[in-house]
Amino acid sequence: MSKVKKTILIIIVLIALGLSGMIFSFLLTDEERGVKKMIEADSTFERTEQGYALKDAQGNVLIDNLASPGFFCNGFAKVRNNNGEHGIINSKGEMLVEFGKYKYIFQYSNWGGVHYCFYDATIENPYQSVILKYNGEILYKDDEDIFLDNVKLKTYYDNRFAVLETKDSFRLIDFTGETFETFKKSSEDSSITIDREEAKDYISVTFEDTTIIYSLKTFKPYFGPIKGTYKIEGFNTTRETEILFGIEGKEKTHEYMIVGDQEDSGSVYYLYDGKVRFEKDNCKLPLLRNRVLSCTTNSNRVYYDEYGKMVDGDNS
Repeated sequence: MSKVKKTILIIIVLIALGLSGMIFSFLLTDEERGVKKMIEADSTFERTEQGYALKDAQGNVLIDNLASPGFFCNGFAKVRNNNGEHGIINSKGEMLVEFGKYKYIFQYSNWGGVHYCFYDATIENPYQSVILKYNGEILYKDDEDIFLDNVKLKTYYDNRFAVLETKDSFRLIDFTGETFETFKKSSEDSSITIDREEAKDYISVTFEDTTIIYSLKTFKPYFGPIKGTYKIEGFNTTRETEILFGIEGKEKTHEYMIVGDQEDSGSVYYLYDGKVRFEKDNCKLPLLRNRVLSCTTNSNRVYYDEYGKMVDGDNS
């Protein structure tokens, strides 16, 4: 086969692979795209003469003789029976952690009454505290710190993820208990800052002068890392129906995001679907309105379209 024919064949193969990749992406469901969704329980706890019972949507008793109702998180709940023993069940009433395996199981919660997808459990003999995932699997334990005195767990934003702080690191954990990022501390003074002011499905995480934007849909990095303390300053979306070879697919959301420096340098990134469209320096008080970025420069408002071209008019 001549070199020309080989080259043509390679080009045809590459085009075919590219088209197959486009078609595959075109047909993907949210789950196949890596989007994690919390499981909603279809059963409820109801008061009975013996205490509480878990019933399905048709009123059938799945488990009874409970001393107190549980709070479902991702389809699982901690319960206590009339003997005072703690366990974990799923929404079908099936035991994931048998009664009595742990001396105590307490569900982490905040002052607002939101119950987290994590549990503080106690092993009686020999004594040890452990942190459990929503389904009863052990998330964390430390044989040298059996009381977990050097551990803090804090859940953020609709119980979608938590930060587990230990003596050596910060771990970002999604609601299923999977660690999606670990930051190693360089000193005892190491700190982490988390913000989600403008975009409910995204967070900015700053650790030791480096910022990363994460998706709370896939729990993967969306943008970064970038040096400095940045946060999401603005967020817009548009919805369009995907069309491939004249065939209508799923409606796709396109995302526009402004990420701004918080240390008065005025550095701003304009993102489209997680990719940098353009950057601007000396952009004070950045605002995103109808996909137009406005900046304060020398006391004047300057407007830029989504490609970085200066435009006129008040788009606030």
